[in-house]
Amino acid sequence: MLKHAFFMNPNMLLISNSKHSAHPGKYLAYCEAEVKAHLTGVKTVLFIPYAEPGDMDKIVGKERQDAGSDDVSIPSPQRRYLEYTKLLQKRFAEMGFYLESIEDNLRGPVEAIQKAQAIYVGGGNTFDLLQKLYTTGALAPLRDRIKEGIPYLGVSAGTVIAGMNMCSTNDNPKPMVSMDALQILPFCIKPHYQDKVIVSDEIKAQIKAIDPQVAAMLDHQGESHADRIREFHHTFPYNVMGLREGSMLQVRDEQLTLMGYNTARLFRPERMMADYTPLEDYSPDTPLDFLLQR
Repeated sequence: MLKHAFFMNPNMLLISNSKHSAHPGKYLAYCEAEVKAHLTGVKTVLFIPYAEPGDMDKIVGKERQDAGSDDVSIPSPQRRYLEYTKLLQKRFAEMGFYLESIEDNLRGPVEAIQKAQAIYVGGGNTFDLLQKLYTTGALAPLRDRIKEGIPYLGVSAGTVIAGMNMCSTNDNPKPMVSMDALQILPFCIKPHYQDKVIVSDEIKAQIKAIDPQVAAMLDHQGESHADRIREFHHTFPYNVMGLREGSMLQVRDEQLTLMGYNTARLFRPERMMADYTPLEDYSPDTPLDFLLQR
């Protein structure tokens, strides 16, 4: 089989979402078994917190409130990195791993990546994540280590950057050096993929009687995720894998497998004008090696 030209021996677990309703508020709880298996033999995981999710602002705000501070300034990226790391360190310790931040290496992010046993890139804003990887010079060393086979764990934004570019992200845009990503995989990934919910007027009336705000969401006229992927395909020729919540991709021994607890949908650019029909939905444990072809 003809593999992508960049392929060597990546060992990746790419997860759509870090939290699940089955374990409210607990990071990686629903996929703990997969994470542990992926990190077999690893003691220390290097954490790249550059995506700095918005929840970190809320944590800082609560800490200030509890301390009686009236400070309303926006937390610095470094403060958000710190809070993100503290939050995940506790969770990884529960799973039996020590998590160290890339920010803690006094010789800089490049050396931290070069000496890491395993790497975890968390979720948040993909623009912030990729921009920081570029400006610190960390993107190329990260790509090299992944090609060497270091265990790479990505969630949400950390999953998006495994593909050709980050233009399938759900995030609001920010100024960028480049939108080209790690390019380990010859396609793009859209985590948190959702189908547009369509219900009858009768069902909508029933929902409105229970919760008007939920009913209003059903009237949303903005673009669906499928619409956004169609716009992506106006410009880019790459397949897009839409990972629904609870789904993940495993890349190992030059094989690609859909794992997890939900299905995923593949969007091919050549089927754009036909509304991507026939629809390509894949179930967990399905081999997807064909996506690794050029």
